[in-house]
Amino acid sequence: MTGVTSAIVVTFHPDDDVDRNLRALVAEGGHVVVADNGSSPAELAGIEALANAGELTLIKLGRNAGLGAALNAGLREVRERGSQWVCLFDQDSRIAPGFIDAITTFAGEAERALIVPRYIDRSTQEEIPLLRIGDGPVEAVMTSGMTLSLAAVEEIGLFDEGYFIDCTDYDYSTRARQLGYALLQCSNVTLYHAPAKRKKVVVLGRTICTVSHYTPKRRYYIARNSIYILKMSRMFPGLYRSLLRATIAETVKAMLFEKHRLRSAGMILRGIRDARRHVTGHTVKL
Repeated sequence: MTGVTSAIVVTFHPDDDVDRNLRALVAEGGHVVVADNGSSPAELAGIEALANAGELTLIKLGRNAGLGAALNAGLREVRERGSQWVCLFDQDSRIAPGFIDAITTFAGEAERALIVPRYIDRSTQEEIPLLRIGDGPVEAVMTSGMTLSLAAVEEIGLFDEGYFIDCTDYDYSTRARQLGYALLQCSNVTLYHAPAKRKKVVVLGRTICTVSHYTPKRRYYIARNSIYILKMSRMFPGLYRSLLRATIAETVKAMLFEKHRLRSAGMILRGIRDARRHVTGHTVKL
């Protein structure tokens, strides 16, 4: 990692695996910032040790302030340090040696773009495809692995903290596209990601779909924030249609097949109601 590139990692009740992921980032050189959303002292012990050794900077938000707030705290820190590039990561993101140099080199050669790596599911070793329609452009990207310049951050702005968790990434990449930024994948670098685990729904011996079994409270944020993203994505028809189909399908599956489907249905309806009322922020405690 060059001296003008920083990495931001958001943590929330991290497990022991996070220390390994952070050490891999620290080994790349440059500076690593961890923004923590209210984890306990025991959960932060390994990260505290790295911070006390001068290996990284730990920002304790003291509460679950949300994904956007944590990313923004990290962005303010790296901006103060004069970084030119920033790479964003979830706590479960795992990289191979040379990741940062490769993706920032690619980013430096691109014009007005948000860059993401190739994603591999850590549990299945299968590639996680990006959202695109046919051979068209990438429609939206996740924050984990996203690399962008601080100049882009100044133009696009900080992350919208009103989403709290779900769709924070879709909001940011859509805002970037509205300003003429491209969403590009650097296919020669790989990030090993741990997406939500999905379980098969089997009826009469046939798998008819898969479901994530999110908690009812999480379903609230997914429902509420998906409506906001649908509204802002209308200028990108491919993204809008894809998100609309996915939103309807996920809502139906949650109401029919998830473990707590009745409570999930109630929270989904509450999320839809709050979206109509323009409610944002941390309204349901996770």
